[in-house]
Amino acid sequence: MKTVTSLYIKHSGHTGPLYTIANADKENFIFSGGSDKTVAKWNLDVSEPENFSIKLQHTIYSILYIKESNQLWIGQSQGGIHVVDLENKKEIKWLQSHTKGVFDLLYNSNNHTVISCSADGTLAIWDAENFSLLSLFHLTKEKVRKASLYLEKNLLAVALGNGDIRLIDMDNYKEVHSFHAHNLSANVVVFHPSFPLLISGGRDAHLNIWDIKNNYKIIDSIPAHNFAIYDIAFHPSLPLFATASRDKSIKIWSAENGTFLEKVERKTHQAHTHSVNKILWVKFKDLLISTGDDSAIISWNTQLINQ
Repeated sequence: MKTVTSLYIKHSGHTGPLYTIANADKENFIFSGGSDKTVAKWNLDVSEPENFSIKLQHTIYSILYIKESNQLWIGQSQGGIHVVDLENKKEIKWLQSHTKGVFDLLYNSNNHTVISCSADGTLAIWDAENFSLLSLFHLTKEKVRKASLYLEKNLLAVALGNGDIRLIDMDNYKEVHSFHAHNLSANVVVFHPSFPLLISGGRDAHLNIWDIKNNYKIIDSIPAHNFAIYDIAFHPSLPLFATASRDKSIKIWSAENGTFLEKVERKTHQAHTHSVNKILWVKFKDLLISTGDDSAIISWNTQLINQ
């Protein structure tokens, strides 16, 4: 098995490093945000942005679209979260419990809550309907980078700047397990969509695979990149996942056995010239979307070839 990845379209319009991309109201649209303090919307078939923008006062680190309420939650560098009603095109709430940047936002459809991860070492859980703060976890003196939800078990995995991963029961908001995952910062953690596995990436450039059923015992530790791993994304239907790194590359892996399949980089794929900060694998044409410090948003077409 191997993959062949080709550039589908490059989207340009932002004027500084980008830190986030997120699904939008339709499969062929995404939102983006970064250091130019602007949220843009893109049709994945067109290189230019849509006639849509939200201008804020601070750098944008995270974006979450909630389809049920047609709301956009925007996490920024000063710890605030803007909630925007897209139908009426106005901000309806400003949330502030964090004192530093909001790196990640997730929606838990099981109990209609939003989870926010912050550089101040805290994780917050918000009621998505009345915007009340339900719980605030002080997890580390370092940064809380990213989190991942296992909806069937209503379980949250959290990647921390001290190298730990914490597991939180989202029924009662209690921590149920923790373990040290990386020698340096744990930057990203995701639940495998098909197997009882947890996959993490760290500042140590390693991709680590953990056995959930065996008390999160490590199965493999792969020196996957030259510099920090910032994101992991699974293909919506094929047994593939991708990793994004500060080393300016994206790598494609088998989701069945963790085998390395392909490296997407500048010299071979016309890829990013700087750190790749965020990737998103969307259902629209099964495109892999990437963005980073070079301000480009690139859509990739990845084909799986069985040998």
